[in-house]
Amino acid sequence: MQKITHNYENGMTTVNLRIVTDYVARIDWFYYTSLQEAVNTCGARENNNVQTTVHMLKDIALENGLEIHYGQNVRLNLDSYTLTSRNDSVITNYGKLEVVDLSEAQTGEISSSITGDNKNYYNVIHNKGDFSISSGTIMTDRNENYVLYNENGTANIDGGTVSMSYTNSYEAHVIHNVGTGTVNVNGGIVNLENDGSAGAMAIYNVNDGTINVKGGEVKATNIGISTAIRNNSTGMISLGIKGDGIVNASLLEIKVEGNNIAIKNQLGELHFYDGRIEGSKLAIEENSSITEIEEGTSILEEDGGKVITLTTNEDLDKIQVAKIGEVTYPSLQEAILAAGNNQSTIELLRGIQLTARSRNTKYSRKSKYNIRLKWKYPKNVLNN
Repeated sequence: MQKITHNYENGMTTVNLRIVTDYVARIDWFYYTSLQEAVNTCGARENNNVQTTVHMLKDIALENGLEIHYGQNVRLNLDSYTLTSRNDSVITNYGKLEVVDLSEAQTGEISSSITGDNKNYYNVIHNKGDFSISSGTIMTDRNENYVLYNENGTANIDGGTVSMSYTNSYEAHVIHNVGTGTVNVNGGIVNLENDGSAGAMAIYNVNDGTINVKGGEVKATNIGISTAIRNNSTGMISLGIKGDGIVNASLLEIKVEGNNIAIKNQLGELHFYDGRIEGSKLAIEENSSITEIEEGTSILEEDGGKVITLTTNEDLDKIQVAKIGEVTYPSLQEAILAAGNNQSTIELLRGIQLTARSRNTKYSRKSKYNIRLKWKYPKNVLNN
């Protein structure tokens, strides 16, 4: 900031400029030496309808964490700078907080600077209110356990990156959703990179909360045991947009690498309306169930259940499901008829559900046909 003073001598005006370098944040053209001081001036405590933008002016290392109070509505512009803290949480939010980076490079980030091998649960963001990020990065490469700890709040990932990357033997969750919290991934990237943790997850839905993924990417890469999204209790995972009449595999991607499973749904609900689910071992855990899919669609499994997408029932009829030698067939019925009474091996290319007509053929084929069925992948299922 520039401070201007005026001196009048001999009818002339002398302007003295003093450059003040200890300011760390501004709101409009009001400057502050403390980020917490700037935040404290934002909005009335009982009215958070009016959002106030706080612009960072330099890298900031907080000794104590930043707190957004109940009733405040703060938009924090990282503006390519880095915010760190040695507190248990870099930011604790009770009000409304939006993180953005309005710089051209958008290299700003919020990260934790706590180090050590203890197993205390540190967070970068502890959200108990309404939180969102549309640009910039929230991350840790330390031994913390959670990047975003969402405790009965609402967290919107609209853009930017929420990530964790480190080597550790402890459990690590990029987003840890507890209580009745809701996490909406509408864009951006949620990414876990870990080469030692057992039980690492990109998103962990602990209790009765909701995980909605309507865009962006959720990824996990780990040589240990990791999952992109895990529903541990009676909560809900919803992928895509229900009832829009469109099956869009490119709308969102759930992906896990390192001999792992992309989604585990243990006791809750899993709704699948759009997107692509890819696991290096399986897309969805074998004992996990899908509660609901888009009306008029069917689940399409590829590569032995490692990839799952949706397809319309009309398009499903066009997909080849069986093969004899090098000849493929759009239905098992056609393959059986083509086999005739020759010794033939029918290879199933994907999981299928038999119609009534197919079932009748299946039951009578012993006397009419001389064939055997070969499952190409363990996940191919013949439903009676």
